[in-house]
Amino acid sequence: MNVNFEAIEKAWFKPKNTVLDELEEWLNDEENPAICYDCESKYDYVYTDDLLAKIQELKKEMK
Repeated sequence: MNVNFEAIEKAWFKPKNTVLDELEEWLNDEENPAICYDCESKYDYVYTDDLLAKIQELKKEMK
């Protein structure tokens, strides 16, 4: 019987998503109704590039 212990270990001990990971996924979701990519008002627009850069900065600080 061949058992792939490496695959089992990777599946069992996979890293958990942090709040920052989930926020990053949410911002990158093109189907997200909260993000307006071609809005007329600057107040309606979520600046995803700025937010994603800040998320990356915070992730680096956490390590």
